[in-house]
Amino acid sequence: MVREKVLLFLIFAGVVFGFVGEVFGDFASEVAESRQIIADKPGTDEAMRAQMRLTLLYIRSDKVAEANSACEELLTKYAGQEDIVEATYSVGGALQAVEDYGSARELYKLSIETRPITSETDDRKKGLAKVTVLLAKAESADDVAGRLIRDYSDEWSAAEAAGRFGRAGGQLGDYELARELYEGFIQKNRQDSWAVWAQMGVATTSVGLGDEEGMEAALSKLGTDFAGDVTWQKIGGVYSEFCRYLLRLRGEDKDDVEEVLWKKILSDFMEDGGAVVVLDHMGDIYRDRREYERAAEVFAAVADGWRGVVRL
Repeated sequence: MVREKVLLFLIFAGVVFGFVGEVFGDFASEVAESRQIIADKPGTDEAMRAQMRLTLLYIRSDKVAEANSACEELLTKYAGQEDIVEATYSVGGALQAVEDYGSARELYKLSIETRPITSETDDRKKGLAKVTVLLAKAESADDVAGRLIRDYSDEWSAAEAAGRFGRAGGQLGDYELARELYEGFIQKNRQDSWAVWAQMGVATTSVGLGDEEGMEAALSKLGTDFAGDVTWQKIGGVYSEFCRYLLRLRGEDKDDVEEVLWKKILSDFMEDGGAVVVLDHMGDIYRDRREYERAAEVFAAVADGWRGVVRL
């Protein structure tokens, strides 16, 4: 299973960096070819890509010492290269695929420190949040939510951390953890601007759990406690309708449900700016499943409909 994850990730890295079709084959010849490029073209972008490929090859082959050495060389020799942030993040992704969550997290953090995030289209914070949740879950099953906020929220305020970790938990299918994070945040930070998003997270994770009572309670709380919130005023109607609609479709064929939801959003919801929040979640799902064409289609709709709504 781990090997399959790595192979899938290497295909993705190959598409991004233009060497798909080259990363597979005889291990020794692959390593030799990469090292030859590094020696012949020192300091170039091509050498950096070869160094990254060498690192990925060692990770794929479970050669830990060699992978560490190759990664260290990538980060030191090519620190000034234009694509070093993408290379760093890609190696982090490969390490995440083989379940080395601690190392992956450090590389994700480094990619953000090297080039700070300035755009909401940059997914590095989402990646960092997701691998942090995976790390906390792998360390222990006890008090995961508490440890996430206590030990791993140094990159963000406690408010943003709760929101991002909650969303990551939902994307990983751990709706219980996600709901616990959202609810815990609201109890301590009711006046924070992120609170309305956390309460919306309680509603959507309740949908994921098939908990209609919990969903309706969360929506009711949004309608009372956050009635004056600008964000809820803007997207509350479409969000509530979508949650109820999605709950009704639970248990049906996945592809049919997604097609119905997609059509309904485009036909009924796009007049309301809140539709972009729903679409953003859908785009993440498609991307995580490597259905890139569909993800691009969804994110294009997000770009068309975005009206300055802050998102997690």
